[in-house]
This record gives sequence, structure tokens and C-alpha cells, in this order.
Amino acid sequence: MLKYIVKRILIFIPTLIAISLLAFIISITAPADPVEKLTNSADKEGAANQQSDATKKIKQELRKKLGLDLPIFYFNFGSLSDCDTLYKIDDKDHIASLSELTHLYGNWPNISAYYHQLIKTQLAHDKLNLDEIYQTQDSLNLVYTKNQINDAITKSSFEISAILETAKPGVLASKMSNLDTLYLKYDFLKVVQKEYELSKKHYNQIIENNSHWKTYIPKIVWYGSKNQYHFWLFGNTPLAYKKSSFPYFNFKYKHYLSTNSLIGNTFLKKKVNFYNTTKHRTKVLNKTNKLLSSDHYLGTKNFIFSSDSISSIVSSDSIYNSTLDEQILLIDQVRWDNSKRYGVLRGDFGISYIDNQPISIKIWNKVWISFSFSILSVLFAYIISIPLGIYSAYKKDSKFDRISSIIVFVLYSMPGFFIGVLLLYTFANPDTLRWFPVSGIQDPSVFDPSWSLIEKVSHRLPYFVLPLVTYTYSSFAFLSRIMRVGVIDVFNQDYIRTARAKGLGEGKVVMKHALRNSLLPIITVFANIFPLAIGGSVIIETIFTIPGMGFEIYNSILNSDYPMIVAVFTIIGFLTMLGYLIADILYAVVDPRISYK
Repeated sequence: MLKYIVKRILIFIPTLIAISLLAFIISITAPADPVEKLTNSADKEGAANQQSDATKKIKQELRKKLGLDLPIFYFNFGSLSDCDTLYKIDDKDHIASLSELTHLYGNWPNISAYYHQLIKTQLAHDKLNLDEIYQTQDSLNLVYTKNQINDAITKSSFEISAILETAKPGVLASKMSNLDTLYLKYDFLKVVQKEYELSKKHYNQIIENNSHWKTYIPKIVWYGSKNQYHFWLFGNTPLAYKKSSFPYFNFKYKHYLSTNSLIGNTFLKKKVNFYNTTKHRTKVLNKTNKLLSSDHYLGTKNFIFSSDSISSIVSSDSIYNSTLDEQILLIDQVRWDNSKRYGVLRGDFGISYIDNQPISIKIWNKVWISFSFSILSVLFAYIISIPLGIYSAYKKDSKFDRISSIIVFVLYSMPGFFIGVLLLYTFANPDTLRWFPVSGIQDPSVFDPSWSLIEKVSHRLPYFVLPLVTYTYSSFAFLSRIMRVGVIDVFNQDYIRTARAKGLGEGKVVMKHALRNSLLPIITVFANIFPLAIGGSVIIETIFTIPGMGFEIYNSILNSDYPMIVAVFTIIGFLTMLGYLIADILYAVVDPRISYK
């Protein structure tokens, strides 16, 4: 058995590599731009909406932190004409345009000179001052209004941007013709025209020095470990690096002075215990005294806390005081300092596009909900379906067997979303029966994280009833049929007839000889609980507004949160293989005839 397990784990390694490669390909081919998503920037609207230098610098730093300034993989197959450092360019449209030009003409040195000159031409627009041009036009005998001047500058910048983003000869000829007409009409654009004429000269050199034959000569470029896939998989910190419990956080706190007890700094000098809404309560910040006793803290301040110095695991929703009724601090904004990346292998899946929070923490805060529903539903389904399947098989073709089969097939034929909506309209409707809550897993206005486990369970129990029924009924119907067929098949085996011939009672024959050997299909179904725990049930959690992984995946798809989608895809792939391994081990435990030698 041990040898078999080791062999299966070794087989898992190439499978995991294949899953990681597929997940990485999905992440890099996603249509959304990570930098634009994380900086909440709008799509560029030509030159009329120029980005400031500060914004560009922030995006460049973020691009570097995300590893987007690196080549995609360890090596690259290309042609002799290709540029091996094209990945350093920020704009994807520029990269596509340069790649197409290289494919058409094959002479990268000329294309590079042409591209850099176009960038200089675009930057030349910054030298144009609208007010100065308007004030000095009298000396040039010009009569342009400010709107006309601004429109001319904007049109020139727009056309240059369009040239940078295309490589089609027809489109380039049309854009250059428009610019020639524009510069001929407006003399105040001479500064830009001078740079533009050099760009045209470089473009003509590209056409004259056509080296298309280079595109047919293959070339392999080796980049080494400094690439996006390696960065995504292993991060930018050594494997031996001592990782903190969680990455570094930048908390923006607001201090609320609405209660009378907050007069002066006496109250603030007390040590404050912070609660997380999900786990690790009563954790004390080591540096609370120093921070809260300072006068400048009264207001809004930014602080950088390392998770090494913060012993509590902080929730993204709220921080509660454990010893006082007043809620002192509230997180207004959480930002992840992603200068240190640990890679997917160490649980770092990047940053969410929705709220800039680490994916690993978002999953950890929600996975327990889906896991709880999965465990409970499977447990209830097994408790009901296994005895029902055994009894139906034992009483084959009896009245009980026929009636139970009809009921089970009717239940199995009804989809989960129908049952969920039906239960809500029946048992959570003020017009009919208001026995259970409509949505969620707790009442935020009543729920207190400081409650004991029994109090939390009793509070959440009504919220779990309807979702659990919806979760369980389809599994119960399916498993009972599998169990019935398995037990009937075992009852026809020779060793069952032998056991009965030896005079064993029916109870011992069924429970000792038939049950264990008919559990193999049930074990196969049990292996699916692991991926289901991380994936949740998208439909059921959406119907009941359960903040689990299924609902999170649904929101991620709607908001194009690709890091979360890729993370869930990767984890589900790993858990699926883990489930198969556990199922194989349980096969040998249940059925002694199965041996892995």
C-alpha cells in the first residue's frame, strides 16, 4: 500500500504541473488588464484623456510587483526577426503592433527606431501650452480660438496614438495623410511636426530595408527563472524565507469619538483586544499602547503593520473590542503590500481585482462556509441513503421498494434551484410560513463574534436548514439508488449464499458481509467532497445568498476577477486528485480483495 501511495504521489507531480500551466495560461490570456483593474482606471480614450506622470509611475511599479515586466516562460520559440525584450513594453496594443510589423518586414532595428521616434513625437505634445499658443498667435497673424487649438492638439495626439497601435499599411497611410494635412494647416504644431517627420523617415526605412526572410529562420531564446510563470509559481522570495502568518497590510483606520468614555487619552492607553469575525479571537496587538496613546492618532492616519508584529488575524470587515462595548476602530480600507510574493505553491494566488485583497485570505474567510455545508450535506445524505438503499435492496420488488423508488426518482428529477426557490416561497415567506430566514448565515445586527461556539451554532442553525435540505436531497436520492444497486449485486454473490448456508442471521449477513463490499460506489462519490468544499454550489449559494465559495465564484465571474477564478480552478484540480487518492486507499480498507501490489 505504501509503495502504491508513493507511486501515485509521483504521478501527481506532472499532473500538478499540467494544471499549473493551464491555470497560468488562463491567467495571462484573460482579457482584463491586471494593472488597469487594480488601479481602477478607466479604459483609455485616446490622447484626450492623458494619464499623469504620477499615475504612469504607479502603474509601472504595480506592473513590476505583479511580474508583468518579465518574459512569459523559461524560453520562447520565435524567428530571427523577433525581438526578445518586447515584454518590457507596458502597452499591450503597442506590443501587438510591433509584433505585426516585425512579421511583415523582419528588420527589428529599424522598427525599434521607428517606435522610439513615435514615442518622442507623442511626448512632444507635452511641450505645447494652450495659453501660450493663444497669446502669441497675434504675432503670427493667426485667429484660432482656444477650442480650435485644443482640438488640433488633441487630434494630433490621437492620430499618433492610433499609429502606435496599428501596423496595417493602409491604416498607417491614412493616419499619416491626416497628420500631413493637420500640420500643414496649423503652424503652432511645428514642434510635433519635426518629430513626426523623423518618424515617417524611419517608417520608410523599414519598408526599404524589408527583411521578411528572417521570419522563416527559427530561434530559441532562453530567459531562465526570471519569468512570469516562475514568479507566479514560486514568487520572488526564497523558498527558505520565513513567511509570516499573512502578508503585510496597510490599514487605514478611523477613530470614532462618539462616546463619552473617549474623553482624553486615558481610555486610549488601555490595551485593546481585537476580534476577527471568523477565527482567532482575543488576540492582542503588541504595539497598541504606543499607537493609541499618541495625540496625532485622533483622526485618520495611515499605518503599516507587519503581520509579524500583529498577533491577530484581521478581518476585512471590522475589528471589535473584546473588553468594552464601544467599537473603537473600523477598517476603512485594506490594501495589500504585494512587494513580497510567495507564489502559488505557498498559497499566494495574487490580488483580487474587486477589492485589492489577497486571494488566499478571501478564500480562507469563505471556504469554511462551503466546507461546512458540504460536510453536513454529505453526512446527512449518507445517514439517510445508506440504510434506505440497504433496506430497499433487502426488500427488493416489495411495496416499500416500489414506493421509495418512485419518491427518490421524483426528488432526483427536480433541479436544485427549483427546490431552493420552492423552499424559500414556502417556509421563508411572510405570506405563507415564516419559519426560517430568507438569506445569509447569520443576522449581522444581532450576531456577536465574542459568543461561544454553542451560541454561534444555535444562532446560525435556522439559516442552515433550508440550504442543507437543498444540498442534501439530490445527493440523498442519488446515493440511495447507488447503494440499492450495489447491495443487490452483492446479494447475488456466492459468498453471501455461503454465509446464509452456514446459518448466519440476516442481520450479520447484511451488515458484515454485504455492506462493506457494496460501499465501493459510495466511496467514489465521497471523493468528490473535496473539490465541492472549495467550489461550493454556485446556484444554491446564490439563491440563499450564502457568502461561501460558490457565491464568491459567481461574483468573480460577473466582475471578471480572474485571479480568484484561476485560484479556485487550481485548488479544485489539486483537491480532485487528493480525493481520488483517498478513495483508492479506502477501497483497500473496505474490500480486502483489493490489493495494490
